[in-house]
Amino acid sequence: MVQFSTNEDPINASDRETRSAGRASRTTQREKRFTVSSANLMLPFLARVVRDVMSLSKDVDQQDEQIRRIENLPKPNKIVAFAEELKAIKDSFGVDRERLDACRLELASLGVSVDSVQAGVVNFPAELGHQPVLLCWRLGESAVTHYHQIGESYDDRREIGSLKFDASEPELLN
Repeated sequence: MVQFSTNEDPINASDRETRSAGRASRTTQREKRFTVSSANLMLPFLARVVRDVMSLSKDVDQQDEQIRRIENLPKPNKIVAFAEELKAIKDSFGVDRERLDACRLELASLGVSVDSVQAGVVNFPAELGHQPVLLCWRLGESAVTHYHQIGESYDDRREIGSLKFDASEPELLN
């Protein structure tokens, strides 16, 4: 299962490499900080990308399971049709994996992180009283209305309500 989370959910090796590369690129450039309004401006675009990521993730998971099942069959190495079918499935898997990785990079370049692919949860780095927090949004919600502390999850989120994020902060810092 593909995960984009800071919690300790299992992820495969290629996910770890992608996350590691993402952390490295974030250390070389200043992390973006969002206000509620700047995060809300991104939602129409993010909704499309998150839907794509969710769909691709499901497809990649299904293809990965297909490959595992095929590889566990008795090895008919001399059957050309079997070898060709397996290669076609693996090639298809590679194309979808590349599309999924491109979506991940697109989200990372926007400065957001996906907390849960399956639930469509996205986090936006922000500051509340000069403390780093994460604004939290889930696909299907009409606006960013919650936040949580770094290290907490979607389940720990709190309503923004009348909280004021640093008013002197520009809408989006690069």
